Amino acid sequence: SFENVILGIASILHRESEKSGIHSDDTRQAGEYFLDLLTGTAYLRVIFGTTPPMTGKAIASATERALNYFFAAYPAHKPTRYLR
Repeated sequence: SFENVILGIASILHRESEKSGIHSDDTRQAGEYFLDLLTGTAYLRVIFGTTPPMTGKAIASATERALNYFFAAYPAHKPTRYLR
């Protein structure tokens, strides 16, 4: 289900937050934002039949843009325990 996907992303964000330095007070919400960035309006255009599904380079490009936007919103910072 959609909720399980979001919770899965939230779980990854929570688990990886210490290593990556990415922090969110609400990893579930961050997971939902990330999924929204990945699917975006491209998904809606396919659902409504206005464009065919993306393939190959278009998927890679859209994924890279989604990651760039996500990391701009949730920049990685070194965890304080590593700062000296």
